Amino acid sequence: FGYAVAMSGTGHLVVGAPNDDDKGSAYLYTLNSTSNTWGDEQKIVSSDGAAYDSFGWSVAMSGTGHLLVGAPNDDDKGFNSGSVYAIGVGVSVSLFCCSCKFWMQFLLLT
Repeated sequence: FGYAVAMSGTGHLVVGAPNDDDKGSAYLYTLNSTSNTWGDEQKIVSSDGAAYDSFGWSVAMSGTGHLLVGAPNDDDKGFNSGSVYAIGVGVSVSLFCCSCKFWMQFLLLT
């Protein structure tokens, strides 16, 4: 937990945990502007996760609610060929996107 960290200008924080549950994950937090505290929003996992993929090795977040999560050891295109997962918010076609505070995967780049 904490291997990679990114923050958006919209009050979202993502923390990569590439060794979580052997597959990896990313944790999303939202800033509560009233109390000025971070709340646990959602745990993100890959749609096709396998052991030792290292999902969450790298993370990036845009200011418009889109998230990229790297999994360098994903084997979809060959041994440790790697993948990037795109996640978004409130977008009908998205990578990982958040719709009504629920983040979902919308694109897998291998």
